[in-house]
Amino acid sequence: MLPSPGQNRGDGTLKFHVYDMPPLLTIENLQVHFDTEEGVVRAVEDVSFTVSAGKTLGIVGESGCGKSVTCHSALGLIPPNGRIVGGSVMFDGKDLLEQTPEQLDHIRGSQIAMVFQDPMSSLNPIHTIGTQIIESLVLHRGMRGFEARAEALRLLDIVGIPESVRRFKEYPHQLSGGMNQRAMIALALACRPKILIADEPTTALDVTIQAQILDLLRTLQGEFGMAIILITHDLGVIAEMANEVVVMYAGRIVEQAHVKDLFYSPAHPYTRGLLDSLPRLDQSIEQLTPIEGSVPSPYEVMPGCAFEPRCRFADELCQKTVPLLHTVKREHFAACHHPQGAAP
Repeated sequence: MLPSPGQNRGDGTLKFHVYDMPPLLTIENLQVHFDTEEGVVRAVEDVSFTVSAGKTLGIVGESGCGKSVTCHSALGLIPPNGRIVGGSVMFDGKDLLEQTPEQLDHIRGSQIAMVFQDPMSSLNPIHTIGTQIIESLVLHRGMRGFEARAEALRLLDIVGIPESVRRFKEYPHQLSGGMNQRAMIALALACRPKILIADEPTTALDVTIQAQILDLLRTLQGEFGMAIILITHDLGVIAEMANEVVVMYAGRIVEQAHVKDLFYSPAHPYTRGLLDSLPRLDQSIEQLTPIEGSVPSPYEVMPGCAFEPRCRFADELCQKTVPLLHTVKREHFAACHHPQGAAP
């Protein structure tokens, strides 16, 4: 999932790999724009990463930084006013961006599954939980009748839903938030996907249920050997779950590293700001340290670094030139002209 040192392609981008394991999914130079009445929103700009079997890639950043749009675009799930300007999304030898909607239908769910941010708006309110899981089993695995019902019940048991026979017959509004999230995971796992994309899977859940969901994802990853792309703004979740981390800001990747390197020696001022704004158990402070300033307008095209107006290390170079991802140390990369200034 990380750029190999010295593998700059000459176009300002980097080629990524994970050790000697072939990647399951390779996103390169993805650019996604949205046409609005106010102008063009450049939601994703030159984003590249890979994910391999059995690994968890965390994508972190503030709301609107492009985390979800990146993954939604890879699966053809962007709204009508969105357009993919450039890049490629390679999976199983195919560029997903060149597939027809019918071809993507066979890939979504069966090989790449997604757990959406809000299960109550993602599950169909007029169908029971069991019916929705069976529909996926019929469509992607060709199961019928008793076989499909038995598999659906088994999936509900796997994700830890008690009284699965009763829950099988219930509707989303009859289940709690945590139960609906588990049902969404069961639905995502119905076709044994190679990649599971979890978009804010613990949002709006209390800490106990959040811990249960994360434990469940780890257990299922160990059982099925699937890759997980975990999209979140919660650095605590990233620390607990991810092997490698991508930090995004204003549509671009600003830092990428192994999870321990990112937390112990952040190289980008934005990453350092995110970490400094977190409460710590080993320190007693009266108030948190926020990142000064605000995120730039999505309609604004800045000639230099998007984080420059908020950065205490910024200089004239930062104002005029967009920084590219480069190696700051082994398997640790940052898009910053002065990355050492942010190191602790």
